[in-house]
Amino acid sequence: MVNLMLDLFVNHIVENYPAIDYIAIKTKKGEEISLNWEESEYSWNDDQSGSGRSLKKQMPKDIHAELRNVYFDAEEEGHTISDSVKRESLKGAEIEEIQIFIENFSGRKEDVGFWLQQMVFHFSDTDEYYHLPITHDYKLILE
Repeated sequence: MVNLMLDLFVNHIVENYPAIDYIAIKTKKGEEISLNWEESEYSWNDDQSGSGRSLKKQMPKDIHAELRNVYFDAEEEGHTISDSVKRESLKGAEIEEIQIFIENFSGRKEDVGFWLQQMVFHFSDTDEYYHLPITHDYKLILE
């Protein structure tokens, strides 16, 4: 089983947790893979420093997401992919696209700031961790 932990920031205009709908990556061999998962849990640090409500309102919000039992899109089509193959596919991969959903968001999509800070895969079969480098700009889709 593979789990994924993400640390990210959203700007102050986002009031609710942004749920990640999907993440698309491109392997170093050029293969595009959509990552899916069975469960997700989000938490954020509401203890933002700063004196005064207006300053706090302007600061980005720090969010931690845990995506459990991550699988590749090919597995939805009945193909079995071992954790070792997943681990090898992730080496040198880059994030292509992230789609997020923000419940009850009434602002302008172009005003949403979203910054991925860390993306860590945990492979329970070997208890190994893999930090996917965030090396280039990825496309952000807000639904």
